[in-house]
Amino acid sequence: MSITIEVSILNQKFLLKKGKATTDYVLAVAQYVNDKMADIQSRSKSVATANIAILTAINIADELFKSKADGAEEPQLAQVIAERNAFAVALERVRGEHQASQTTLSKKDDELKLLIDKFLKKDNELKQLTERIRQELTSILTLVDDELCVEPTIGLH
Repeated sequence: MSITIEVSILNQKFLLKKGKATTDYVLAVAQYVNDKMADIQSRSKSVATANIAILTAINIADELFKSKADGAEEPQLAQVIAERNAFAVALERVRGEHQASQTTLSKKDDELKLLIDKFLKKDNELKQLTERIRQELTSILTLVDDELCVEPTIGLH
């Protein structure tokens, strides 16, 4: 059973068969192609994806031929490029996770601020009610005290 990996190149989704390669390697190769195409797209007046793809293929083939002419060993070069691109993919993944965490943290912080505001309002209401009850009790105690302190009248019989 062949495993497929979804990649995005110039905002277009592709399913690539993994084969014997690692997932990170396939993602790194796709990222490399995406970066090359995006670079050519930004420097080219052509907006046709097919033209950008052809120019990208020519540039990548040029890199390959130059590396062969320079005597670079293909497996080592490919390994270094794959590792670099794998790190770039991993870095982007971590950045995305970090951004998501920051967004979640910001939302939770806002929720906490709202809860603190609600708590402070309820605390203030409780203090006001406590003060009103204290005043009412003071008034009641004063009335009871006044009732109990009435001078008895002496009646003549």
